[in-house]
Amino acid sequence: MSEYTGAGVDYDVIAREAADLKNRTTTKTDPDVNWFEWKPGLNRLRLLPPWSLYHPDAVEKGRVVKKVYIHDRLGIPRKKFPCFRLSFPGQIKECAICDVLMNLKGLGYDVGEKESRVVIFANILERANPSKGAQVTRLAPSDIYGKLILEMEKLKKLANIEIVDPTKGLDLLITVKKGDNDAPRYDFNVEQATSPISTDPNESDKILRSVYNLDQVVIRFKICPNPTEALLNEAKSVAADLKTVIGKSNYNPPPQSPAPTPQVSSAPSPNDMMKKPWCFGTAGILGNDEYGPTKQKCMQCKFDTACSDIVLSLKEKASQSGKPLVEYVKAM
Repeated sequence: MSEYTGAGVDYDVIAREAADLKNRTTTKTDPDVNWFEWKPGLNRLRLLPPWSLYHPDAVEKGRVVKKVYIHDRLGIPRKKFPCFRLSFPGQIKECAICDVLMNLKGLGYDVGEKESRVVIFANILERANPSKGAQVTRLAPSDIYGKLILEMEKLKKLANIEIVDPTKGLDLLITVKKGDNDAPRYDFNVEQATSPISTDPNESDKILRSVYNLDQVVIRFKICPNPTEALLNEAKSVAADLKTVIGKSNYNPPPQSPAPTPQVSSAPSPNDMMKKPWCFGTAGILGNDEYGPTKQKCMQCKFDTACSDIVLSLKEKASQSGKPLVEYVKAM
């Protein structure tokens, strides 16, 4: 047997992956945040009231869960970003990654799991360990969160019961089982009898004051970091790279159903009409209901303005003159 020399192992890769694992471990064991870990079998939990009641600096008021939208399966190593538009409503109006993915999807490319996914966090009290106080947990969107919201609405309307009421709320009964491919499955139910989080008023107050400001938690652990200018610019750079990752071949229009024979044979095709690559705007003008002017510029567009703005200006001219819209498009 030849002597092993240690050659062939890329320890740069090992070091990067080790650092990533250490960071993940730190996130879950940070002494300043008590993370709840789901256990096999029954988990009896109480969803705690909105964190804005105990944190005046909270960004979101009256919320019992923190929803963030993340692009973390982009196919570009170690790159993940919040969807800035959905995660910071009213603050950020655009998401460069979403814009590119929507554009590529509209062109017929499969963007798959690269679209944003929702991640939901909540403050809970584990009934089996009340001494731990508030804990932060992640709720499975379809198995838990959707059912929870429907149950909260129903109980409030029919019985005027608030699940999160610390004196007469209801416990959540969530059973963790193995699902397909050993992935966890969560069975959701709500306790029928109301109960306080504690019979001791001082203990109840202590639990409520331990509720975490989830706005800060998701920022601190870089789940949804603040949208700094540097981060926004980095997201734009990654969005540009996605065009290469997803659309490695040259642009090809999505297949279309054969169009019926037009009544007027002189109607130009989209390519003839604009003498530029096929685009959504011209297809919509020619009566193809499946496509129409877009608010974002397509990748192949050679104009300085998105076609929705161009088409609106042409429609206004056509309306004022009484001439057909197509005549104005042909003259572009």
